[in-house]
Amino acid sequence: MPLRQPYAPAPLGITVMPEWFACEGIEGVLDRVQKLGATAIATSPYVLEVAPDGEGAREPPLDAGAGSVRPLDRPLFGRRELWVRTAPAFVHATARYAGLRYQPSPSSDLTYRDADLLDRIVETCERRGIELYLQVMAASPPGYRVQFSAAVEEANKAAVRANEMAKENFGGSMPMFPGMVNAVGLVFPHSAAGKANVTIKTADGPKNYVADAHGEIKLRINPKLQAENPELVFSQRPDWIGIGHF
Repeated sequence: MPLRQPYAPAPLGITVMPEWFACEGIEGVLDRVQKLGATAIATSPYVLEVAPDGEGAREPPLDAGAGSVRPLDRPLFGRRELWVRTAPAFVHATARYAGLRYQPSPSSDLTYRDADLLDRIVETCERRGIELYLQVMAASPPGYRVQFSAAVEEANKAAVRANEMAKENFGGSMPMFPGMVNAVGLVFPHSAAGKANVTIKTADGPKNYVADAHGEIKLRINPKLQAENPELVFSQRPDWIGIGHF
């Protein structure tokens, strides 16, 4: 009977976002990574700076309301709760995106000020024998954010084009999509029917919506609120969120 080969130990990797290198120093962060026995890290190609309270984005993020009641596990730039601004870690080659609907996030003064941070992280990892991976969102085009309301406009354009194609190819008189996007739908588990809720913190005061008997909440799209882009607080994580014509 042949002897079975022993399994090779699984490699250990740790995700470290760029702000921690900027805050605590590249060598110090990687010292702790290697002390834990990790041989790889993942980071992301952006840079970050502290912003005045209320500007930019909150850290930790809201995460459907959960983040609003928790601080960071360790201080970031001396604070466990703060507001930050981000920018790409490099200047995008915009010619590569010519003619495309989705464009990369524009660089800013922060990009140029911290232009060498990612390079220094790469060089230090290489010197220490640490594998480095970049964490890039595959499910979202560069710089595209649903909360900035572009999704509604894009969905409406897609619906118009789909109806045009259906008429051209099939001669149909009935449109595939009967109307423009006018609402956001949220679906919660059936056990949360009548209990799950979402609160929109508008400038005119909070507005609360409770799931119906099917565990669903339908929110009509309001141009005023789109421009305001208020915070949404969920009582629990929905199973599904979508936009459409309701």
